[in-house]
Formats: sequence, structure tokens, C-alpha cells
Amino acid sequence: MASTPYLQPQSLFCSRLPHDVILTIFLEVATIDILGPPRHLPPLFRVCKYIYDVLRNNRKALYARIYRRKYDTRAAVRRLGANAINNSALAFQLMKQTSALKRLRQCDLDSHNLTSDLWTAYLMFLENDGRNYEHLMFYAHIDTLIDRFMEVRLWSGRESNLGWPLDSTP
Repeated sequence: MASTPYLQPQSLFCSRLPHDVILTIFLEVATIDILGPPRHLPPLFRVCKYIYDVLRNNRKALYARIYRRKYDTRAAVRRLGANAINNSALAFQLMKQTSALKRLRQCDLDSHNLTSDLWTAYLMFLENDGRNYEHLMFYAHIDTLIDRFMEVRLWSGRESNLGWPLDSTP
């Protein structure tokens, strides 16, 4: 008999829970730790098929709520207007920024995503109202990455360029 990735719904009370209660529980669990990815969320997807289906059908709305709680949104609203900040855009940003922060935290200067991750970090700094800064400094430790980047990448080859960094995109 093949094992399923989640428990059977008939064996649990979860199929009796309203959708909004499930989504509220997931929001609270996802934002236990404000900094970093919502790492407590993935195991909950495997509780039962009913809950998995509720989450799958409401994923963008849930991710947008998580984004609003974890990251800054006021600067984007000021710049783009409230109509441009919808659930799809915020869900995309949650996934993009979470992935970038995890990679930046690894401090891998050879990552093929380094340039795009640094651009993401730059945009997070531009749209900072306090929360983004905390993610970048206290979760991703971007200051350490930038120091290493300057020592290893920016200043490499300066001896042949009169002490100046080479003119190139990393």
C-alpha cells in the first residue's frame, strides 16, 4: 500500500474547520518568526487532504497576508498606488524575497543568482520602512556579504588598473 503525503481527512476533525479558520491558523504559524522564511508552514500542508486543498485554492491570498505581516508594503503603495499591490503581486514578492534572502544568507559569491539577489536586496532597501532592513541585516546578514564581495570581487584585479576596481558587472 502506497503511503500518502498527508493523513486521511476522515480520521481527523480538520474537514469540519471553516476555510477562514484554517487560513488564520496558517497565517499565525507562518509568522511566528517575523524574520526569515515561513519555515513552520510546509509541514502543515501535509496534515490532511482537506486542509491541503483549502490552502492550494487560497495560496495567493494567504501568501499576500504573510507578506503584509513580514515585509514593508507602504513604500510600494505610495509609489505604485493601492491598486497595483494585489494578492498575486505580493505572493510573488514573498517567494522572490524569501528565496533571495536565503541565498544571500549563505554568503555564496559564486552563486549564479548573486546579481539578481543583490538587486532584490537593493529594492528592499529602497522600499524599507523598517521591516525590510531587519530581514536584510539580521536574517540575511547582508553587511557580511557586501564586505566579502568588496574584498573578493570588487577589488580583484585592481593592481592592473591603477588601484581602481575593474569596470565590470559581477
